[in-house]
Order: sequence, then C-alpha cells, then structure tokens
Amino acid sequence: MIKEIFNENNGYLFSKEIRGKRNLYYELKQLIDNGSVVQMKRGLYKYPEYAKLNHWQEISLMYSDAVIFLFSAFAYYNLSTYMPSVTHLSIKRGEKLKTSKYMPAKIYHINLDFFKKHISNFDGVKIYSLERTVCDAIKYEKQVGTDIMTEVIKNYYKSEKCNLNLLSNISKEIKIEKRTKEVMQLITNL
Repeated sequence: MIKEIFNENNGYLFSKEIRGKRNLYYELKQLIDNGSVVQMKRGLYKYPEYAKLNHWQEISLMYSDAVIFLFSAFAYYNLSTYMPSVTHLSIKRGEKLKTSKYMPAKIYHINLDFFKKHISNFDGVKIYSLERTVCDAIKYEKQVGTDIMTEVIKNYYKSEKCNLNLLSNISKEIKIEKRTKEVMQLITNL
C-alpha cells in the first residue's frame, strides 16, 4: 500500500499524506529500517527505487521556500567547473530554514526586494535566471573569488544563451551596472 503512494508521487512521500493512517506509518518505518526508504528531512521520504526527480529537483522539493544560488547556480548552468560540497540557497532575510544532513545547504539571507527578482522555475527547479546568476557572481565577488567570477563571466560570454542587453538591464535593477560594465569590458578584451 505505501509503495503505491511512493510510486504515485514519483518516489517521494510527505508524512502529512499518511497522517492518521497508523498501518501506513508502520509500513513506512519498516521500509526505513530495512534501508529501502531514506528520510530526506523531517516529514519527507524518498524511495530510491521509484524516485524520478534529478538532483536539482530534489533540492527544490526539500527547500521549497529557497532559491538555488551562487555556486550551486553556477554548477546548474555549467558556468563553472567548481562543484560545491553543499547546496547554496537564498532565502528571504528574517526567515529561517532548517537544513538536512541528507542534503546539506549553505543559506544566504537576502533582502526581500532583491530576493524575489528574476526567479525562474525550470521543470520544478527554483533558481535565479541565467543573467541574474551572472550578476550575482559579480555582486558577490568577494564571497565567490575573482577567479570563479571570471570563469562564470567567460563561460556566459561564450554561451549561445548570452544576452548582454538582458544582463545590462538586470545589473541596473540590482545596482551593479558600473561594476558589470567594467568586468565585461575586461573579459571581452581578452
């Protein structure tokens, strides 16, 4: 019975779905004890045999109030060769987010106006747009390092999806237009 629920939900189960059904809780506990099911976080379980989501979709499922940010966004868009050991996420300043041992995360608390700009949803993956991600590399240069920022910008510039007008507009919105122009001139002159 519980396996059918996992199968219907692409291999995932929120405990609230079986609330009040003691026999299903018992089945779930047995599956956890024998290693068939993994607890991703409190209230969320994964049955790998039925799981159909990719890594990025799982992140968005686990951390539904957060947005994939900085190093993780660079990796998602193939802008950097650096693969972070934890998932980098942004949340609204003042909010709390409990992280999980299953998928550890580094949390950045972002001002509400800045947080909600240019959030995209690609097939269940909540992430900032490509151009916003490039702007974040410039804005957070001290946190990401000049070498990674440069790599991100070079890879963006070489990409088929490069849209310098959109990049310029977003950099104006988040108040880094001057720095973006400086960096882009350096990169395009190499």
